[in-house]
Amino acid sequence: MLPTKIKLLVLTPSLVGGGAEKIVFNILNKLDKSKFAITLLIPLGSESVIIPDVNVIRLKNKRISRSIFEIITLMREGKFDYIFTTHFHYSIVAFLAKTLAFSGAKNFVRESNYRSEIVKSLSGKLFYSFFYNFCCHKLILQSPNMETVYHNYFKVKKNKTLVIPNFLDGDSIIDKSKEKINFSKSKGNIKTVMSFGRLEKAKGFDLLIKDIALNINESSNLVFYIFGDGSEFDNLQNLIINNKLSDKIKLMGFVNNPYPFILQADIIALPSRLEGFPNIVLECLKLNKRVISYDISGVVDIPYIDKVPCQPGLFIERLLEVLNESDKDYSVDLSHFESSIKKYESIFSF
Repeated sequence: MLPTKIKLLVLTPSLVGGGAEKIVFNILNKLDKSKFAITLLIPLGSESVIIPDVNVIRLKNKRISRSIFEIITLMREGKFDYIFTTHFHYSIVAFLAKTLAFSGAKNFVRESNYRSEIVKSLSGKLFYSFFYNFCCHKLILQSPNMETVYHNYFKVKKNKTLVIPNFLDGDSIIDKSKEKINFSKSKGNIKTVMSFGRLEKAKGFDLLIKDIALNINESSNLVFYIFGDGSEFDNLQNLIINNKLSDKIKLMGFVNNPYPFILQADIIALPSRLEGFPNIVLECLKLNKRVISYDISGVVDIPYIDKVPCQPGLFIERLLEVLNESDKDYSVDLSHFESSIKKYESIFSF
C-alpha cells in the first residue's frame, strides 16, 4: 500500500514575474512529489507555467476576493493538510475560506516585505498584529533581522514565527545562464553595470539615474542596463533624456530569463528604497557577480554584498571603487539558501 501523501494547497497571483512568484515556483518545483500532493490556485487570466505533478486550478474570477466561495468549495472537497500563501491579501482570503469551510488545514503565511516600512498607523499595526498572532498557524520570515522587526514592531509572538531563507535553485540558474542571447557587451575599458526589478518607485531606479548624473565625469567608462517593466517606465525615460544620459543608460524591458544577461555584467546595482529579501541578489552572487546596494532593511542579512548609505553621490562612488578592486570572479558559499527547501518540507510535515 502506497503511503498517504500530504495535501498542500497553494494560492498565488501567478508563477511568472516578481520575486515572490519566483520563490513559490522554485519551492513547488523542488518539493518531493512522492510525499506531497500539491494543488495550486491562481486567478483567471494570470500567467502560469507547467510544474510536473502539480494540480493547477484556474479560478473563475480575476480577483481573488471574488473567488472566495469557489475556494471554500475546493477546500471542503480537497481536505487539505496545509495551506501556503505569500501575498497578504491572498492570506486573508485563504484564512476566511478555511474558516468558512470548517477546514482543519494549517495555514502558513510567508511574508516577503518589511511591512514596518509601509504600515505606520496604530490601527494598521493592530490589524497586522491580530492577523499574524491569531489568524495563521505560522508566519514564515526570510531572515533573523526580519523576524526581530516583526517581533518588535507588530508584537508577533515568538512561537508564531519561523525563519526560512529564500530558496535558491542554483542548478537551474546555472543551466538557464547558458541560453544564447542577442546582447553585445561594450568593448575596451567600458564596464557594464546591470540592474533588475520592477520599474516602481520602491526600486529606486530614479535614485540611480540621479546619482549617475551627479558623477557623470567619474562614470565616463560605465554603461548601465536596467531590466524590468512597470508604471515608472515613462518617468525614468524622461529622467534619462532630461539629464542627457541616453547613451549611458538603457531601459531594456522585462526578460523572462535574466541569467545570461547577468553573466555579461561587470557588476550588479540594486538601488532600491525598499526590499523584503531581494532574491535577484542571491542569483547574481550564484553567477559570481559583485552586487552593490543601498544599506536598507532588506539586505541586512545578505552576506557578501557591498552596502552604501542612502546619500546622493555615494552609490556610484562606491561602485567605481568596487570595480577597481578586482577583475577576478567573485565566488561565495550560498549552500544555506540552496538547502532551505528541506526546511519547507519539514514544516509541511508537522
